[in-house]
Amino acid sequence: MDEEAVAFTELGLLPQYMSLSGPNRVFFNVHAGGLGWAIPAALGAQLADRNRLVISVVGDGSYMFTNPTACHQIAEALELPILIIIKNNGMWNAVRRSVVKAYPDGTAAQSNTMPLTSLEPAPNFSMIAQASRAHAEQVLNPQDLPSALQRALRVIREEKRQVLLDLRVAGCGIGSILMDWFNIAYLVLAFYFGGVLKGATGAGAPIIAIPIISLLYDVPTAVAAIKSLAYLLGHLRALACLGQQLGQPG
Repeated sequence: MDEEAVAFTELGLLPQYMSLSGPNRVFFNVHAGGLGWAIPAALGAQLADRNRLVISVVGDGSYMFTNPTACHQIAEALELPILIIIKNNGMWNAVRRSVVKAYPDGTAAQSNTMPLTSLEPAPNFSMIAQASRAHAEQVLNPQDLPSALQRALRVIREEKRQVLLDLRVAGCGIGSILMDWFNIAYLVLAFYFGGVLKGATGAGAPIIAIPIISLLYDVPTAVAAIKSLAYLLGHLRALACLGQQLGQPG
């Protein structure tokens, strides 16, 4: 965000991780209601100041509440080049959090898929935006986010077109998290046994144990371990880059 940019959000932005240039830079709707508010509000702000960078950050559920077809049509008709970022986790996460907080030992909280929270199968949000000639991208990997943001800003500034980024970067369920940490634990054990192997033989490096253990036991798990480590490092890198892109001038 530059010094004049504004952002509208529904539980999608964390101001404490942003470097804001002054007051009235981030606007939230009240928690009493109003899902689907952020994108129309962003359209109004863009209409009031066509030279300002206007960003709307919403969840996938909030985006569907917005009546997105009408919003994209208005953005094209009135030439309002807003940036829409969808944090797409495939669920009503606010509902899930409320249920877990209220009934942590309940049947719903302990089920693999909590009832009435999933938004799958999800529509292709990019195609909805493209129907109104928007520049739209799906971001599937964290390391692709900085370049997607750069392309978005270029389209907004040079082509004066609306942009939608559908961020589907990783599963956030407990199963996905446990699998990543299981794979990383495997990688750590491989290094440990590599050290034991090195001490026993007096030769070789600990990393040699990775292909050795993989060949003896499980090649896919070794590959998954390295990929999981790369994904977690990519998440950290993407968060840092996103904070730099949205929290600093330029």
